[in-house]
Amino acid sequence: MCRILFVLFTLTLAQVSIAQVSAQTSVVSDYVYRGVSLTQGRPVATIEVDYDDPSGWFAGALASETHLYGQRHYETEIVVDAGYAHALTPGLTWEAGATYSYFNAFTFWNYAEVFAGLLGERWNARLFYANDYFGRDRRSWYGEFNYTQPLDAHWRLLGHVGVVRSSRTPFDPHTQVLDASIGVAAKFGSASFALKRSVMNHDNYLYSPAGAPERGKWVVSAAYSY
Repeated sequence: MCRILFVLFTLTLAQVSIAQVSAQTSVVSDYVYRGVSLTQGRPVATIEVDYDDPSGWFAGALASETHLYGQRHYETEIVVDAGYAHALTPGLTWEAGATYSYFNAFTFWNYAEVFAGLLGERWNARLFYANDYFGRDRRSWYGEFNYTQPLDAHWRLLGHVGVVRSSRTPFDPHTQVLDASIGVAAKFGSASFALKRSVMNHDNYLYSPAGAPERGKWVVSAAYSY
């Protein structure tokens, strides 16, 4: 994992002079993904690199570590995405693309998603579809809405609601799970900090490799942008 992060970081430094390339390194107290902890409540570091072309095409990659249910130690996860965005009005943009999540030591959990969304000045809404969610041979839809409310030049409020719905199996009665979070974030120059409270309406058995986590948790993060 350290080698992957070093390579991504080196590539980022080589590209920071290009306006379309950005990167961010961060540390979070818990890697919460759609309401579920992918590190069993453990802290983790991540690095993300994004490219936005003036024509509307974009691509990105995120490297992190997971500590899923049954794992004895951290394992690498890499998420890549690519797509196209186009402005409808000065304050409204549509986008569409695809993502792929790769787990280094547990490739049977790998899965791809396609997505489409609308982005406003302070909000965004997206819908994702996966035909083989977390490698479980199950179709899944995930819809989310995110909102940001600036308080002043540095502070802002954060809000999120999401719902995942998966194809039913005889062993999984919970095919639909709601998640939400609310928090506050601050940005000072290239450094940013956030505190969020994440909750779910019931245990999320759609993520069987992650086990049955707590329904509510606090997440603290610190990040630096390049």
